[in-house]
Amino acid sequence: MSGEEALCLLQLRLGLSESEVEQYAASLSGLVQVLECWPLAIEVACGYLVSCGIGVDRLPVYTDTLIHRAADDERLVPAGYPRTLAAAVALSTERLISGARSRGLLQPTLATVAALCWLAPRRAPMHLALASAFVGPRDLPPAPGWVVFDEAQVPVREVIRELTDVSLVRYDEPLPARKEAFPGSDDTVSMNAVLQDILARHLKLSQSEVAAGLSHVACHTDRWLRGALLSGQAERTWELAQHATALVGHIRSTRTADGYTALLMGNLAAFHHAHGQYEAAHSLLELELEWLGRAGDPDEGLAAQAHTLLAHLAQLRKQADAGPRVAAHLRPVLFYLRQLDGPLPEPVANLAAEASRILQMRLRDQPDPALAQLLEEFRALADVLPTQTTQAVKDLLAVQDLLEQREAERAEHTATAALARSTDPWSAATADLKRLLIEALVLQDKWEQADAALSDFLPYAGPRTLYGFALHHLVHNVGCHCAWTWVTQGEQRAVELLGRLLEETGIAENPALETATDEARFILLQVVHDSWRAMNGNSQYGGFLEQMSRLNDKTFTEPYDPDSVWERIYSGLMPRLSAVMGETVHRNYQEDAYAILATGLPSLDRDPAVKDAYATARCHAVLSLSTDPVYGGLAGRSTIDLLLPEAREFLPGPKAMVILQPHKMVGATSPDTGKSIELQVHRACGKGLRRLVGPQPTLISPQHLTLVLTGQHLTLEHDDGTVIARATVRASSQWRKAARTRHSAVVYFGYGFELHHSPTHRRLMASPTELGRHINSASNNGLLAAGLVSVRIQPTPSVQHRPPATARQQPRRSTRAQRKKPHR
Repeated sequence: MSGEEALCLLQLRLGLSESEVEQYAASLSGLVQVLECWPLAIEVACGYLVSCGIGVDRLPVYTDTLIHRAADDERLVPAGYPRTLAAAVALSTERLISGARSRGLLQPTLATVAALCWLAPRRAPMHLALASAFVGPRDLPPAPGWVVFDEAQVPVREVIRELTDVSLVRYDEPLPARKEAFPGSDDTVSMNAVLQDILARHLKLSQSEVAAGLSHVACHTDRWLRGALLSGQAERTWELAQHATALVGHIRSTRTADGYTALLMGNLAAFHHAHGQYEAAHSLLELELEWLGRAGDPDEGLAAQAHTLLAHLAQLRKQADAGPRVAAHLRPVLFYLRQLDGPLPEPVANLAAEASRILQMRLRDQPDPALAQLLEEFRALADVLPTQTTQAVKDLLAVQDLLEQREAERAEHTATAALARSTDPWSAATADLKRLLIEALVLQDKWEQADAALSDFLPYAGPRTLYGFALHHLVHNVGCHCAWTWVTQGEQRAVELLGRLLEETGIAENPALETATDEARFILLQVVHDSWRAMNGNSQYGGFLEQMSRLNDKTFTEPYDPDSVWERIYSGLMPRLSAVMGETVHRNYQEDAYAILATGLPSLDRDPAVKDAYATARCHAVLSLSTDPVYGGLAGRSTIDLLLPEAREFLPGPKAMVILQPHKMVGATSPDTGKSIELQVHRACGKGLRRLVGPQPTLISPQHLTLVLTGQHLTLEHDDGTVIARATVRASSQWRKAARTRHSAVVYFGYGFELHHSPTHRRLMASPTELGRHINSASNNGLLAAGLVSVRIQPTPSVQHRPPATARQQPRRSTRAQRKKPHR
């Protein structure tokens, strides 16, 4: 800092008035120059001056002492720092030792200083540092847990006060905690990293003292870290992992190897594994195995846990030799478990279940007879070593099997029952069960229940989540189904749930991507959601277009599979966006039309032309097939055509097509705005058809419209009884067959085809360019609508003929004499 800034800091830390600054300006400037304007050196010097009660009038004496001591302490200061900094630290350390000795706190104070030098600079837990000074590893109970002191019995604050008095540490923010053991137990202090280096040199600890001290600090740090991991406290774990990382660096540099230092490496690897940092986790686990070997009497249980986690990493990283790697790591675990007798610690007993889960995941990716045999052996062990984790793993595998079999409802019930049995809300198995429940719900299109289940899962999520595996697979699997459902069906609740997955889980900050294809898939999910937001006016188009460009050189499967659901989502995205845009334009047309009808035109209801057009609904009509060389280009496309091309195998043959044009155009114009509408097209759209928008519109399938063919009479009808169009047609047998096969027909209703004038119509159909201009003009003016409409072909009613009259019977010939006259 500048000289002026250094003087201001000195004035602030010494609490000097303006008059004192002016009076002792020379002495203050001399000290600042000796300290070379370094803020850290000024802080340490001021801490010493204040704690020793040295007044500003005695500054020259202190400055001379610094200069004298700096010559002796040159080797103690890091390169690039002023020698007077080491001298200032030395004087403060002497003051610290003197004060601590007088209070009977020398040993715990120096041990605490050593611990703070080995931990990370920021937010070191006070109780962790002092536990390393007061409690040896052999004095700890075997049960997991970390040491916090009753401050009424142990002088925690007094020791820390010794350090703060000479400005070696300062209080910092408490550790994040779901619940403090008692007030102040999570308080922390911070020490400058340069001070850590200088103080560690000043302590002049022997090699054996360093080894013992590091072992003690490793033991306590591991317990604090493990406790946070097991209780699912992500932010707390993150802070403690920084201290574990710094400590492992000192352990490696001093080659301090024993069970405590190895265990710390293993649990730090578990932290990185939970965060999806697989390279770091792998390196630490390999280091743990090396350290266990160096320890002389390696703990086989710790080695088995390390091998199991290494096997899981090999599976997650999906390397080419993943199968052999998994087998190589799990065979020693199987050998170890088989030789054990008597009750086992739960972490060891759980290894059989964990190994079974890893093997089953691997066999899903690639069958392997050797791994299948290994799986059977681990399952047999898991059955004779039952634990809560064993049952949870069995539940997980059962739910996964049901989902793979598309038994979503049974999977939902199984997951719900397993969660009801779970006793550990923060276990990885519980998080996995909750994400599988969400997956089962979305597969049944239970969007509201899935939304609630996601809210229940969110406590496991976040940028520093400890449940990266569950989070990654939740967003991947559920996000895929949400994107697919929106692209194929336009289901708004699906894309809204996708948005929550991407925005509320923190997946962008902690994606835990396993492969390059995973990266492409997550980008695609973001593109789908961003495009939906842009279409709804909630964001700019540039955002999703930029994301879309990132997919240009990527594939979603390895090797490339064009039939993959991810490829189909990608292919169907633009048609869905076209459909959304078309729906927006259509809705705007309809709203404008309703506004015109609602104001200023009450006479339309009484207009004879309108009444006649609605009542008769007479139309010109052309029937054709999608294979027709003239009309086939108008067959259109639906989302199913694009995304499910295999449907052609189940629906062979061409599409039936119908073009309908009202006999007369019936319009209405607003006297206020001058906007015009065609009433018959407006009515057809109100009943389910959609106006065509854009160069490649996607056809919708209106639910309540039916095309009815009875003999030569064709009608387009709504379920409420409204007849939108009537026409007399001659349907060929091929057209009837196509309509019966697909149960649908592509219907165009409106203008642009010039059906009322056959020569003009034939000329248009012979010129695709001219036809395109007419259709675009009609579409741009809202005069053409279409849809994929269901078809009903009714038998032609038979004409009832009277039976022919029987021949009249003549009276038999007889003589007049034979006839009897009636009596009168």
